[in-house]
Amino acid sequence: MDTALPVLSLTVAILAALFAAYTWKAGQRQNRRDLFLALHQRLSEPDAFRGRRLLADEINSVEDALEMRRTRPEDWRQVVSAVSYFDLLALYVKRDYVDRGLVMDELGSIFARAWEHGSYVLDARQKDLHWRPWANFEQFGNEALAWHNTTQQAQEGRTDARSSERRR
Repeated sequence: MDTALPVLSLTVAILAALFAAYTWKAGQRQNRRDLFLALHQRLSEPDAFRGRRLLADEINSVEDALEMRRTRPEDWRQVVSAVSYFDLLALYVKRDYVDRGLVMDELGSIFARAWEHGSYVLDARQKDLHWRPWANFEQFGNEALAWHNTTQQAQEGRTDARSSERRR
């Protein structure tokens, strides 16, 4: 009887610690999900979308980037803003603030396309700054591009297999 109270106290303490750990972990997951949704929403806003479109449609070389900066400063500002946003997203992935797999599944192809054209913006900025800006964008951009290419090849393989089955 003398040991029942300490055993009960220890059991309650262990259960409380487990519950606290579970609650903390669930809160972390919720916070990461909320942050991802906020980032996704920001990426979908009209000015961010316009910056991405300008980047993808009009920056195909360092010369394009330099020309836009010289002749269309407002468009250049939106392009730089888009690149900066992708750099921040990459930093959040790197620091594990948002889930890497979720970002790749939802935004990997968008990031890959931004990187293909955004690398020219980095080259143009490097000429001015004499150092390479947006290191997170560059690092994750290469990863996103590799992921995108692998995913595209896998999807094309599935599409080819389905087409072959339909022809039979």
